[in-house]
Amino acid sequence: HSGKVGVPVRIEAGEDVLLNGEQALWYSRIRYLDSDFMRTKRQRKVISAIVEKALTKEIPELLDLATIKEIITTTRKEDVTVVEFFSSAQAHIDRIAQQPARFRTAEIYRYNLHSFQQYIGRDKLYTFEMTRKMFQDYIKDLIQEKKQPTTVINKVSIIKRLFYAVRDEYNDYDNGILNVKNDPFKKLEFPQVLLNAGDKALTPEDMRKVINMEMDKGKGYRITTLECALDYFLLSFYLIGINPVDMFNLKKTQYKDGRIIYTRSKTRRRVGGAEISIPVCRQAEEIINRHRGRGEWLLDMQGRYANVGAVVNMVSRSLSHIYELLDLSIEKKSLTWYSARHTWASIAANDCHFSDGFTRYFWLNHTSCVWNLSASNGCDRWFLTYGI
Repeated sequence: HSGKVGVPVRIEAGEDVLLNGEQALWYSRIRYLDSDFMRTKRQRKVISAIVEKALTKEIPELLDLATIKEIITTTRKEDVTVVEFFSSAQAHIDRIAQQPARFRTAEIYRYNLHSFQQYIGRDKLYTFEMTRKMFQDYIKDLIQEKKQPTTVINKVSIIKRLFYAVRDEYNDYDNGILNVKNDPFKKLEFPQVLLNAGDKALTPEDMRKVINMEMDKGKGYRITTLECALDYFLLSFYLIGINPVDMFNLKKTQYKDGRIIYTRSKTRRRVGGAEISIPVCRQAEEIINRHRGRGEWLLDMQGRYANVGAVVNMVSRSLSHIYELLDLSIEKKSLTWYSARHTWASIAANDCHFSDGFTRYFWLNHTSCVWNLSASNGCDRWFLTYGI
């Protein structure tokens, strides 16, 4: 029906149908037949028909024909190769799969691309159709399917990586040719990665308690041991979850130009060794200066303890005391070295809004990559937020 109540607009079915202005308008606007995607397709048909009509001599009074041709020619030069996303993304995944070390990554990408294609419900999706609203609706749909927040973030982030890969393939930035101009992931709102009862992470409030803890000599504990354990725990947090083995083996040569560069022992067999480069924030620098090691070692662990196992035992016992002293709310009723890793990742996701593109699996080095975190890292931003 048209805008006039009770007055229908009739359009005959067919491949080559002549419409008047009112019919063309409502053919473009109708959305109740199917979906917004099909509505967009109908609008493109009408626009194309208008352009082709304008290029004929049937309506020369509209505009000088030479001027029209110049406009259309210019538009076509700037206009672009229409990029189909699903096939382009699949081709990118196939190239990834040719790298032996990334075969598993390719399979994960393929699975998530297929899931997204099933959600869209068609074989072809052009990049200019991909909008922020489309992905916001996709996120809502995943949440309604009872997917965990981390799963939702991972699924959408994989499609985002594929979209950017396709965009970079088809855009010629040097010559200003942009075949893919849109960015549907900008300002996309992800679900919050909430801490759960079984998580190892501390809440921001509990982490502030630990950071601001004052040693009370009246408690009767070995203050130097507690101070040492607390420093090692906080240093792990500030260095984005460095584990005991890697902290124990840090050498002075690995700390230069304000960064600590090391290869995580657990993932050193990966291609590239999964090297991690982390900027040292002010709080971490203060701890390093308090615990300077002798000789080649960066920290005093090597001089204080026979091996890394002795360090872990000392820290574990001391963290149990700290848990009791501060009455922390972590439900597992234990504070461990690895709480530092998971706390950093959870705060980065929830309080610093790093969910777009990166996930806790990347931050915790659970993916094959070389880490080179920028100086504007999550803990620095969190310190600024809370004034710590």
